[in-house]
Amino acid sequence: MKILHISDFHFGNSSLQQDTIYPTIPDDFLYKTKKFMKTELELPDLVIFTGDLISNGKIADLKSPIILDFLKYFTQNNIPIL
Repeated sequence: MKILHISDFHFGNSSLQQDTIYPTIPDDFLYKTKKFMKTELELPDLVIFTGDLISNGKIADLKSPIILDFLKYFTQNNIPIL
């Protein structure tokens, strides 16, 4: 069984700040992550998501199109996410 463990994305306002040491743009980060998974990894049988997906704990952030699109990659391939 192939398991992909993903942890601590911390999406939210802080991930959009440009004055941090390592600024990240969620669209770019998730695009590159999906591209890496498609080209470098076999599809996993299971995805385990631990840690903080979002920074501020607001339910609205979980409905972000950026996050939903990323998670859709797994669901469209019938890969369960825990």
